Formats: sequence, C-alpha cells, structure tokens
Amino acid sequence: YVGGAFGAINGAARRNLAALRVGPNDIVLPWAPVTELTGFVTCLDEDAGLVYAGGNFNTVNGLGRPNAASVDRNTGVATSWYPDPNQQVNAIDARGPVVYIGGYFWNVDGQTPRAGIAAVQSNTGWALPWNAQLYPGPGPFIPSVHDIIATDEAIYACGGFLAAGADLRHNIVALDPATAQALPWAPEPDYGVE
Repeated sequence: YVGGAFGAINGAARRNLAALRVGPNDIVLPWAPVTELTGFVTCLDEDAGLVYAGGNFNTVNGLGRPNAASVDRNTGVATSWYPDPNQQVNAIDARGPVVYIGGYFWNVDGQTPRAGIAAVQSNTGWALPWNAQLYPGPGPFIPSVHDIIATDEAIYACGGFLAAGADLRHNIVALDPATAQALPWAPEPDYGVE
C-alpha cells in the first residue's frame, strides 16, 4: 500500500492511495479508494483487514473523512471509522482496539481536546481517555507529532513539542500505554524530530 499526492501509478488512475504487488513488473492492484483532488496522504498502517490512512484530505470515496480514514483492505471501501482530527495527520499506528494518530491537530472526534497525539477506538474513531497533553512551549503554536511507534511497553512519539504533561520532553517521548504519562526515557534532542 502506498499513499501520497499522486493521480496515477504506472499509468493506472489512483488518487493518493494505491496497492502494489512488488516484483519484476510492479503491478498496480485493483484496490483504489479515492481522496479528493486537492488532498494528500502522509501515512498508512494496516491492521485487522483495514488500511488506515492519514494526511490532509476531506473525503475518501466521496464520504466525509477529514484527515484520517480506514478502508477495507480487500475492497477499498471506506469504513465508518471517523476520528475527525481537525488538522493534518502525519502518523498512524493501529494496535488492535486502539489506533494512535499524530499530527498538527488539537481536537479529535469533533470536540475532544487532544494536542498532537490521540488514542482512538479502532471501530468508531472516538477518542479514548488516554491523553498525553503535549505542549508546544511559548508562542501561538500547537505541538506536532511526525511519527508514532506503539509497543506493549511504550508509545513513542516524535515531532515538535517541549513537554508531555508536567514532564519536559523535547521533541521525542515515550508514553505509558495505559496512562499516557511520560516514561523516564528522555533523549532530549535540541530540535524537532522526524
């Protein structure tokens, strides 16, 4: 599966999402969900027969799915999953009943405050109580998350932020999967992390 800002792959019309079979003759598979013309996809993950996509878009297959969507892995049909982050999504990590999303947003499911990172239900997209409370530091900025790696021991997030809750964590953090509290690991890079 690939995502981006393209209109075709190997001559086959595909709007920002495609499935490829890798080999001597890279083959574009029939799977073809469609985001709108002006949007783009920045991240993908696959879990339990679904492909989760994040980016900066408003629709998938004509359905309102702002900035995050899941589509059936076999058919490309958009599901009812609707986390509704209010700005771009840069990272997705799906782990069973929980999907972690990261980006430039400050709200999910239309109303729940979550700055830069959120844990949402994999079946509905509704926000879970897990809240890392990332802070951008001084200025009118919002924290940004550029990548997420979820494990059983920690949820690792990197991007541009200065703190997680009451703990200083410059641009990279390990979060407790149950409480969202910052764990002791703190490499402290001096600038944003991709």
